[in-house]
Amino acid sequence: MRRIAPLLMEGREHFAQGRLPQALNAFEQANAIKPHPLMLYNIAQVYETMEDLPRAIDTLRKFTATDAADADAKAKLASLEQTLSTWPEITLTTVPSGAAVRLTNGDMPVRCTTPCTTKLPPGLRTLHFALPGYQPVERPVRFAAGQRLAFPPVALPPMLGSVTFETTPPGATVVMDGAGTPGLAPFTQAIPVGQHTASITLPGHKPTSRTFTVTAAHTAAAPLTITVALEAGLAEGQLLVRVDRPGAEVLIDERLLGTAPLPGPVTLESGMHRLRVRARGAEAYEEVVTVTAGETTEAVIELSMGGPSVGLSQSTIGYGLMGLGGAALIGAAVTGALAMGADGDLADCRTARDCARTQREVSLAEDVRSQALTTDILLGAGIAVAATGVVLWLLDDRPASTASGTDGPQWALTPTTDGGFSAAARFTFE
Repeated sequence: MRRIAPLLMEGREHFAQGRLPQALNAFEQANAIKPHPLMLYNIAQVYETMEDLPRAIDTLRKFTATDAADADAKAKLASLEQTLSTWPEITLTTVPSGAAVRLTNGDMPVRCTTPCTTKLPPGLRTLHFALPGYQPVERPVRFAAGQRLAFPPVALPPMLGSVTFETTPPGATVVMDGAGTPGLAPFTQAIPVGQHTASITLPGHKPTSRTFTVTAAHTAAAPLTITVALEAGLAEGQLLVRVDRPGAEVLIDERLLGTAPLPGPVTLESGMHRLRVRARGAEAYEEVVTVTAGETTEAVIELSMGGPSVGLSQSTIGYGLMGLGGAALIGAAVTGALAMGADGDLADCRTARDCARTQREVSLAEDVRSQALTTDILLGAGIAVAATGVVLWLLDDRPASTASGTDGPQWALTPTTDGGFSAAARFTFE
């Protein structure tokens, strides 16, 4: 244990040389070893010289409460209290909050921790803001006596370290903290000081993660190196199955996953899987789904119509049929024009000696009959399909807000097992 006398002499020497933080430390150590009124007076003097009047007054009050206090000490206390009452009152904030505020430089005692309101000496001063993990910031500012103000928020830039990622094999994708731009290992990048988590993926290998802590000592010249050996394996993705009937059994590759609704996506090897859904009173549904590595595939199953369906309004189907009918009519116009051209060629052939009653006349006649028949078929089908579309469109007079509801006929297209679609309608009668 250090003795009081050397600490007292050390503190006086530091104070004489203007090394105020060192003088304060020596006097406080001596007072902690053996409290003495003289030490309180010395500490109060240091705080006063630092222009930290709130602490100087608090310490001097403790001194004047002892038998060692004299009239001069009490007069000094009253004078300091009067001076402090004229000091400006400043409200300080930082982004992020929690920064220690000092006057002059980072060696001085902390005045307050943001957000805070404190009294500071008038005149031109330097405010020093410091927060672990962030770069210290200094702001020169001039205060006037008796002033009250809120100082503009001070933004503290994060302190950056450096990290290097290396993977075996190389080329893995690394994502920091679940966001940001992915990097391809090996790479080095600047990153805020603190704890981070990296997700590492590489096709043909099992995904993994690493949690690490970067400090200010990890510079670009001496970065923190993270080395990851990836384990070979099939890439995995996730499958999210949504079924419109609670209690329906969901199976993947004949393995029961559970009953609807499932709690969330399931992890599967990437590639094709057979999905089967079955429920009492409904036709079982089955399809092949493809799971992509690193992604979530969603399958929505509607058992009420026998399988997944795409709901279509009556007017939408009408528009589609009108479009198909129009296309057929255009086709009829094209084949009709071709038939007329072929008929002209046939007439010319019959007047020419080298063409009449030859195989060419027979071929031209066959072309005329074929194109005329095609035109008739397209014309009839186009008119019928377009007319049906017009009727459906005219009958669908529901407002847009209820077109997909339960009022009026509901139409749906459902995939069939042979690769086509079947149309179904449901009507509600009041």
